[in-house]
Amino acid sequence: MKPVNTKFNLNDSLDEMDQILKSGDVVMRKENYTPEDTKGARGSIINASVVSAKFIPVAKSNQSPENWARANDILLSQIYAMVACQPQLLNFEWDGCILHAIFNTTHKEHIDALLDTVGKILSLTDVINYKVAETGWSFRIKAAIDYKKALSVPIDKDTTLWKVDGLYEIDELLEDLNTKRLIISKFIYNNLKESYQALFEGLEPFDSKTYQADIVNIGINNWLKEQMGEK
Repeated sequence: MKPVNTKFNLNDSLDEMDQILKSGDVVMRKENYTPEDTKGARGSIINASVVSAKFIPVAKSNQSPENWARANDILLSQIYAMVACQPQLLNFEWDGCILHAIFNTTHKEHIDALLDTVGKILSLTDVINYKVAETGWSFRIKAAIDYKKALSVPIDKDTTLWKVDGLYEIDELLEDLNTKRLIISKFIYNNLKESYQALFEGLEPFDSKTYQADIVNIGINNWLKEQMGEK
């Protein structure tokens, strides 16, 4: 998936969620899909920050296909809208279950901004769960951030393929999370500003290699709290 030159707007996102929930029948289609042939090319290696996020569906019993479709329509479209417009984004893959996103973080302030982005993703997931509650579905999210070597391979003027070295290691970090929703590597932690570091705790008592936290986007979280009657 390619980055887009637009800004994410929570009000627009909320309106679209409502439109999806109020939409008519869900059309089931069975069609064959054949990907176009592509030709490989030599690419470039960069160092970049990588976000891996896992969205785990949780459902009440006896859910209809229509409610499943509407809940996942909202998850797919709104997480896409949030991630695709981030300024440091290089590439991302999003299938509704796993999100892998590569960010250009050449300066420390870029890593701070990336943490802000992940906070938006976590908070938007909370909003999505609030909006889709009537469908009987919700989504648990776990996220990880690390700094890795990435390969970009141009296919044509509009298409570039990406591979992250050790992506599976980032995915495995998600399994270390229990009560928290975000885990980061020591490299990411060391390059955050002190006020952001204070949000995290080490997974190990001494010289931790990974750090965990629950973070939110204040603006999005305040909207949700207002809707739920919280102060």
